[in-house]
Amino acid sequence: MFQLRKHFSLSSTLIYIFILSLIFSTSLSANQNKNKGIPTQEDQEFLNKIVENIGFEDEIVISVGPYYKAQKISLTNGVVLVINNKNFKAPSFLFFDRNVGIYYILIDYLFYKKFTIEEKKFVIAHEVGHAQNPNLRGSIVAEQKADEFALKYVSIETAIDFLEKYSEADEEDLKRQRIENLHKVKQG
Repeated sequence: MFQLRKHFSLSSTLIYIFILSLIFSTSLSANQNKNKGIPTQEDQEFLNKIVENIGFEDEIVISVGPYYKAQKISLTNGVVLVINNKNFKAPSFLFFDRNVGIYYILIDYLFYKKFTIEEKKFVIAHEVGHAQNPNLRGSIVAEQKADEFALKYVSIETAIDFLEKYSEADEEDLKRQRIENLHKVKQG
């Protein structure tokens, strides 16, 4: 009988430890996600508002992860995105998965954590602007059109502040052109 109690006690202790480890790992996982800057309900509601306003029919998903300067990105649906440009660096970008017809707004979590609410809105609106003009990808005109679209949802001050804070040093000319275009759009 003594051995049975000892065994029962040991089993109970192991079960208790197992349950605590599950609770701790779930709590840790939730905190890690919070620290990474998982998109908020407000971000999703803002995206839904834009999509509804413009009548955009394709699905758009906001994904926050380790995307800055990434060469390979694994998306939630199992798709692996390979970026062939070794100099590619952006706090956010748009990817269209032709296999399932979904646009992904990919935002680097280190930047996402720093963004103000208005800067997040600028990023989301800017990327939706790219989704509206898929044939303009990879050009200054594409960036300007996406910036112009974002101005429907954020102030010009927010857009310019964002560009000033998050443009790369080696992209000064591109930043200048985008800011000049924003001023022209607001004036005319």
